[in-house]
Amino acid sequence: LFSPTLQPLCGAAVFAAGERQHYSIDAGPLDQALSRFGVQAGINMAGSATLTEGKRSQGLQGDFSTEAGLARLLAGTGLGYQRQVDGSFELYRAGGDMVLPSQKVVGEDLEQKEVYSAPRSSVYISGEDMQRFGVISVGDVLKGQPGVQVGDSRNGGGLDVNIRGIQGQSRVAVTVDGSQQALDVYRGYSGTQQRSYIDPDLISDIAIDKGPSLTSSAIGGTVKMRTLGVDDILRDGKNIGLRLKGDLWNNGVAPASHDSHSMTEELFSEPHRSRGGLFGSKAESGSAAFAYSHELFDVVAAYAHRNQGNYFAGKKGQDRYRTYDRYGDEETSVATTYNAGEEVLNSSSETESFLLKTTLRPADGHTFDLGYRRYDGRIGEIMPSDIFRFGTGGIYQYPLGHTKIDTYTARYHYLPDGNPLVDLTASLWMTDAQTSQLTSVAAPASQAYRSDRKWSRQADRRIGGDLANTSHWQSDYGDFKLDLGGSFQVEDLRPQKNVVTTQHDINANRMLREGSRQEFSLNGKLEYKPVDSLTLWGGGRYTYYRTQDHVAHATARREERDLRYLSVSNAHSYGNMMWFPDQNGQYTDATDPRLNNGIVFNNTNYPFEGIRYNDFGATDST
Repeated sequence: LFSPTLQPLCGAAVFAAGERQHYSIDAGPLDQALSRFGVQAGINMAGSATLTEGKRSQGLQGDFSTEAGLARLLAGTGLGYQRQVDGSFELYRAGGDMVLPSQKVVGEDLEQKEVYSAPRSSVYISGEDMQRFGVISVGDVLKGQPGVQVGDSRNGGGLDVNIRGIQGQSRVAVTVDGSQQALDVYRGYSGTQQRSYIDPDLISDIAIDKGPSLTSSAIGGTVKMRTLGVDDILRDGKNIGLRLKGDLWNNGVAPASHDSHSMTEELFSEPHRSRGGLFGSKAESGSAAFAYSHELFDVVAAYAHRNQGNYFAGKKGQDRYRTYDRYGDEETSVATTYNAGEEVLNSSSETESFLLKTTLRPADGHTFDLGYRRYDGRIGEIMPSDIFRFGTGGIYQYPLGHTKIDTYTARYHYLPDGNPLVDLTASLWMTDAQTSQLTSVAAPASQAYRSDRKWSRQADRRIGGDLANTSHWQSDYGDFKLDLGGSFQVEDLRPQKNVVTTQHDINANRMLREGSRQEFSLNGKLEYKPVDSLTLWGGGRYTYYRTQDHVAHATARREERDLRYLSVSNAHSYGNMMWFPDQNGQYTDATDPRLNNGIVFNNTNYPFEGIRYNDFGATDST
């Protein structure tokens, strides 16, 4: 790209100042570093090679704007730059009074360019864009994006993305540094919901692809998040830094406490009448992030805490949510369920998050990225049917659920000098999630909390990886680009180890979800650009998947026996008992369940489950 004489610039575009993108340029000769900078930035460069001759660059690793990246590349070379009116950058020898033969760099942020020029609908959200609006929960980072919505962003604490009406069941893939969580939660009559969890303070930027793509099996689209990098923390020219953030707001109160282990029917909670002052509110967040950059490695460590108590509904605008049938009678809606200015029960969320990642550059062209992330949250949740079933003043405050997720990521990037056919990336990741939510109605008896609600304590482990390479070559008939890749995922879902499942549970079909799945795919894409203004491409994707249900199945057992039913009662309730005859067909004291502390049951579908006769305290039996 560099020649002894000036060459005309073509296909140039003006860069949007302040926008950042990711660079991976190893230390080496300055002319080669600038050449790679041009390729990775998606810009054209031309000019004299006399300024860069014999000079070396320390390289560029991380997320930078064009100006910051160019300054980092030129550090220690004796060269500087000056921004021109047309958005270009003119290089000159620093300290000199006259501008020597120059090179001009004109560019446009690659992510922004993809939004407007790629043959698909995309959205890019920078860290600055996310801070433009207040962020209470993770769903707020996607506010205002056309065609993108978030389900239940104030209930359950997760991120359930809807792109153009498509949602759930892995139809929309949410990735964080390439890893996926995609945890399914049972929602009663409303079906299921798929959630991903991350603290907003740990997000660097977000790219959203709407619709299917060759590199993803998600038919609705993909939300790609990246966690904090060194450039999100370090100021330009510094190699060590600390970022502190904090927020405080006055719309949150501590939820009423309920024991998560005792069985009870009393879950009614009187809403608070006041949200309190700013400093007495249970609504605050804070984070600390540290970064260090070296020629051979980068390190980022971050901690985030977020506490949102039950919030209060607005005092105005309730009538906008009222709905009526054709006869003019008001229908059940959110306006009839919550009063204006009332505490919204089960909307609290208190989380802690940790992030540790490093980038290693052992040799020119080789980059390793390693990361670990933990999410630990106590989160309020309520089934949709409970909201509309009881109406205003009758909503329960359930005990908080618990979500704990450990995520491990590893990525290798190989970009050799002078070989446009190799741009290789390999990654491997694992998410290990433990979730406890009061959302099940068919869990084992050991997980019962109420007569109509049981704990769903699941363990989900998902392992995945991908391999991809991009090749470029030129010909007399145009430029070519070939993308080849493959990926895999394996998932194992099972009850947590402390869940006790009996044979009675199996016979009664009271089981938590348990199964596994495997997915493998190959993809390829060829682009042909005969001229700068025209790009032709074609590609394909092959996917193989397999699922296996591991839930134990009951075996029906039938036996015809004579028996008598006994009805027993005490001052508060009544039940039944089964009395079987002895081997001679006689009903004797030896088989009388009252004399042998038999089972008193209420549901004839489960006659072997109930209270022992001695504990029942019967005052009458017939």
